[in-house]
Amino acid sequence: HDLRIRTAGTGIDLRRRGDEISLGVPARIAFDALGAAIRPGIRTTLDQVGRTMAQYGQGFVDIYAYAGAADDDAAALNRSQSRAQAVAGYLQSRGVAAARVATRGFGRAPAGAAAGPSPGGRVEIRLVPLTEADVAPPAGTSAAR
Repeated sequence: HDLRIRTAGTGIDLRRRGDEISLGVPARIAFDALGAAIRPGIRTTLDQVGRTMAQYGQGFVDIYAYAGAADDDAAALNRSQSRAQAVAGYLQSRGVAAARVATRGFGRAPAGAAAGPSPGGRVEIRLVPLTEADVAPPAGTSAAR
């Protein structure tokens, strides 16, 4: 609920699907036009993501980044990877364990893709809860040793 309040009116698209929370952040809000440095305006939201992860103690953060349509393929891939890693680094500096964070840069989003209409690209931050399946022993084994 705090995330919804903190992101209201910011241009960040917050969605909830079951227990998973997804934040769609247009790159123009999060980064300088051609860079991967986190802009001050997004830090409050990222701080709240870090607090949310600390509060619940378990779960994962998946960070997906797409570059703008104007980039060539190689530049788009590099920029999207750098942006995903920048968000991960920021969250880790706020106490989110590196083992709980995964990143992926996709390069340019295909036309009409879910990455959204943002011409400068987009970052999606997914908060994924830890489930029983994540911690259950493999089939045919015993948890007791």
